[in-house]
Amino acid sequence: MKTVAAVRALVRAFGPRPKYLFMLLFRLTLQASMVVFMALDRVVLPHHARRQLDRPVFLIGHLRSGTTFLHRFLLEQTPELRGLLMWEMLCPSVIARTLMRPLRPLFGRISLDRVWDPRIHRTGVLAAETDDIALAFRYSGGILSWIYNDAWAAQPPEHARAAVAAASEDDVYVQHLRRIYRGVVADGGRLLSKSFYGLFCVDAIRRLFPQARLLLLIRDPAEAVPSMMSMQRSVQGALHGFDSDPERAATYYRNLYQCSLAYYERFHAVASAGGDDVLVVTHRQLLTEFDATIRRILGWAGLALTPELEAELDRRNAAQPKHRSAHGYGLDEFGLTEAQIADDFAFVYAHYAV
Repeated sequence: MKTVAAVRALVRAFGPRPKYLFMLLFRLTLQASMVVFMALDRVVLPHHARRQLDRPVFLIGHLRSGTTFLHRFLLEQTPELRGLLMWEMLCPSVIARTLMRPLRPLFGRISLDRVWDPRIHRTGVLAAETDDIALAFRYSGGILSWIYNDAWAAQPPEHARAAVAAASEDDVYVQHLRRIYRGVVADGGRLLSKSFYGLFCVDAIRRLFPQARLLLLIRDPAEAVPSMMSMQRSVQGALHGFDSDPERAATYYRNLYQCSLAYYERFHAVASAGGDDVLVVTHRQLLTEFDATIRRILGWAGLALTPELEAELDRRNAAQPKHRSAHGYGLDEFGLTEAQIADDFAFVYAHYAV
């Protein structure tokens, strides 16, 4: 079972700790409850399984490539779009969410700042989040699960890259998320999904969502890769205190680097294959051509440009080029050099104006 294997990987990396036993019991209990309640959904609410989603938009990009910003901006400014909130992924059953709805106000008081530094990534139980969270909790699978649980062991680079793809390529992930989407998006509603794993499940997405639109976001690897490593250093330090062991940290960063290489290689394969359902946007365009880029996305996806959104674009267009993140990091902190990234990611720089 993947959940047991994931916890076993943490024990091998950090030694037995009481919290890992709690994590295992919590995950197994949560997964069992998901299975039971989602089975009840299919019996009691069969009409949800017949819902058709109108032209869902799948926003896909490498970690720290700007997907969170774009996802939340579009959800806030485009009323016809609906994304998944974290609590809906942790509680995917419609019946279970109905029973828990009286507790929803309490969820907003839960702070996750001790794990996710808000200067790097602000989130919460009631925040719109990446669909990968649903896969990590339900199956202990997907890229996030690999990064959090399986990237500690020393391994050949090619093995790490293959493991990232293997952790993410599973049609059951898309099928599980489709059940959640149908429970939160009304008939004819427009879904805006945000994910990392989706890049490895493009065929399944197209098959299960024939009207799907694939919005691919790419950022300069020299920015995205160390930014991801910096975020994980903060998160994993809070969870495990791993940075106290330089050798283990170095192994982890090497595996994350291979994860990024695998991701950008797959990104290029999907983007270069093209199709009317694919739109590639760069992080640089969001910073320097915000107004034109958002208008291009709206036109491609068939989304309305409201007067309110037009006013917001005018305001953001002036502010966006001046945006500076409070998240600071350097390549040398993770054993990387500009020359190494320029060489390993040459195919990215040759095809995308990142």
